Amino acid sequence: MRNLLLHLIFIYLPGNAICQSGNLSKIPAIPLTANKIVYTALVNLDTTISKEKLFYNAEEWYRYNFQSSDNTLTIDNRDNGIISGTGIIHAGKREKEVEAKDVFFTIDISVGKGEYRYKVYGIYSFEDTAKFHYSDMYNEELYPTDKPRWPEQYRRSMLINMNDRITAMIGKLQEAMKK
Repeated sequence: MRNLLLHLIFIYLPGNAICQSGNLSKIPAIPLTANKIVYTALVNLDTTISKEKLFYNAEEWYRYNFQSSDNTLTIDNRDNGIISGTGIIHAGKREKEVEAKDVFFTIDISVGKGEYRYKVYGIYSFEDTAKFHYSDMYNEELYPTDKPRWPEQYRRSMLINMNDRITAMIGKLQEAMKK
């Protein structure tokens, strides 16, 4: 009997642990500043890379990835080494239609000799025609309410999608800045 109980425990516990750890909708930590999602970093590179070269890299990266009628480069100041603009990461191939998983944001990039800083913020999307901020969604995840605005699995899926797409975009920026 004791062996049977031990055997059942060893079968049940790993299975239960797999169910709990196999939660594919676990949200990674998303950076918050004053309850708003803000991805930011100061990146140090080789100090021999000029401010002008880094500005050119940032400008080219933005124009290649986001220069369209949907996105606007609002600040393009070569003297101060600052660019700022809006961006959209489309979920599908049809850029003319807004989908719930399209990610809208603002990005600021400032450059100096051998370094640059990026800041991605104001991240939002649309459900039907209603705009929502991912910060609100993430705060609902962190501080659950009795009457959530979004179903749990949907909210987690959307947050994971947004985080994956923003971090992939930042990765592409970092690659472009090293050229």
